[in-house]
Amino acid sequence: MSYQNDPLYRSMTANFQRGEWETGFSELNELVEKYPSEHDLLSLRKEMQLRAEIDEDEKEYSKKTRRKRVKSLGLRLLIGLAMVIIFAWGFRTYNNWFQDQYSVVQQRIEIDRQEYELKNKFNQVQQLLEANRPGEAMIVIEEIGEEDLTYPGLFTALERAQSLLDLDTMYLEAMKKKEDGDVVGAMAIFYTIEDLNPGYQDVTLQIHAIELDFSMTDLIDLADSAVSAGNWDEAVAGYEGVRNRDPLYETEIVEERLYFSYLNAAQKILDEQPDSLDALETAQVYYIRALSLRPQDKTILQEMAGARESLGNRLYTKYIEMAQQTLVGHTDSIEALKKADGYFEIAQSIQPDNATIAQERTLGQAFLHAQNEFYSKNWEGVISSLGPIYEIEPDYAGGTARQTFYDAYILLGDYHLSSGKPQLALEDYQNAKAIAELRPDARIRLFESMVKIGDVMGEIGNFPEAVHQYRSAIYLANINEIVTRNRKWAKPLNEAEEYVKRGRYKQAYSLYKEMMDEIVARLDTVTHVVESGDYLTKLANYYDTTVTVILIANNIGDPNDISIGKKIIIPVIQ
Repeated sequence: MSYQNDPLYRSMTANFQRGEWETGFSELNELVEKYPSEHDLLSLRKEMQLRAEIDEDEKEYSKKTRRKRVKSLGLRLLIGLAMVIIFAWGFRTYNNWFQDQYSVVQQRIEIDRQEYELKNKFNQVQQLLEANRPGEAMIVIEEIGEEDLTYPGLFTALERAQSLLDLDTMYLEAMKKKEDGDVVGAMAIFYTIEDLNPGYQDVTLQIHAIELDFSMTDLIDLADSAVSAGNWDEAVAGYEGVRNRDPLYETEIVEERLYFSYLNAAQKILDEQPDSLDALETAQVYYIRALSLRPQDKTILQEMAGARESLGNRLYTKYIEMAQQTLVGHTDSIEALKKADGYFEIAQSIQPDNATIAQERTLGQAFLHAQNEFYSKNWEGVISSLGPIYEIEPDYAGGTARQTFYDAYILLGDYHLSSGKPQLALEDYQNAKAIAELRPDARIRLFESMVKIGDVMGEIGNFPEAVHQYRSAIYLANINEIVTRNRKWAKPLNEAEEYVKRGRYKQAYSLYKEMMDEIVARLDTVTHVVESGDYLTKLANYYDTTVTVILIANNIGDPNDISIGKKIIIPVIQ
């Protein structure tokens, strides 16, 4: 029988075709033993061994290819995941930055919008006053005052509106008296209006009409009746009416009675309104008119001077007290200082030569200007404004003037140092240190300023002086308990001192500098919720700390980036 017809051959062939090489070779070996003379079987075995090797190589290649594909796919997935994570982190960082910038822009837009609205409202006030509509103007003035009590020109517009309102009231009163038959009373008011605002409405025509209806004798009789009744304003109006119609009519009698009417009218208004600046000015007008009738009368001059001094002193004291009451407990409040300056301005108008009130206004306005400059990050402008205040009254505004002065020097020094001007930065930091040294509770200020000086010394390569400043900062500012409290600083501190002993100041400087940053980060903290009227130098002064450490603790780049309701961390020394 031929081996090809053997069932074992057919089984072997089938196993080789399926790639079951081990079984196929086993059956082939049996066939070779069974048919030893068949050389074709030997050739077949060699052929199958070659194919088996090729098949194994292909399988191994396939495995390697699959492994490479899996690795490639995994690497792609990892890269994709990393890109997603980086994108998410970048997006979040950008979004936070964008939100911060958006908030700053929104604040600027809001400020510009408010300024624009105030300007439009003030223009509206001017137009209403020109149109003689003081009531409507007063409403708009009040709206402006709620936004900014110190808006330029607001006080003058308020005075003008009030004056026009008073004229309106006087005019209505005069017309009522005329309708009721009190012609002398009406004339008195019309004359007053004519003096205050010539050409007001139809006052001139009203006076002329009344004068046409009465003879000279009638006018004198009406004025005499007003004298008997003690209505001195009406008496003045009556006698003045006679003089205006005919200056030569009974000149001696008219001027004598008019003179005494002026004096009594002045005294009456001073008695009835003892605390009114307007009353004083009206009385002065009466005195001046009386003096025009008797230029050499010393009595009038004495009464004028006495009235101005007496009432002026009362009014001055009143406005000074109002300003002082406004500042009680609020000496560092921007709004309170603005309001107080308004009262001081009125007091100064009463006693323009008073040096004390002039100094109060100078200090207040310089402080307010300095805070505006701080808001604008004009550190040199802050220093320029606060320098005179610091010389006269270092504790002005509850110490916030000194605090702002100090912080401005530190921030200006930082600017100079980052601009490659270490010598200017050193001068700024030394000025800040001089300010800090004057207060025993200024430990953080003293520490910060000395560390800044050390940083500059290291920057210019003066490592011995830098180390000296760092060591002094710890001990002079009494920060050493914070250092000893933290055990992990013991080793670098000892190493730094060893370097100092060996004269290797550069290495000591590096260790100390790193420790200085750590000390600031390890200060105790309190949390403050920002309230209306808060600003950073005010808070820094209140908590005996500095603006810079507050900025660092809260990761804030802009000193103005605080808003009402925001929680901020305040580093302190308990």
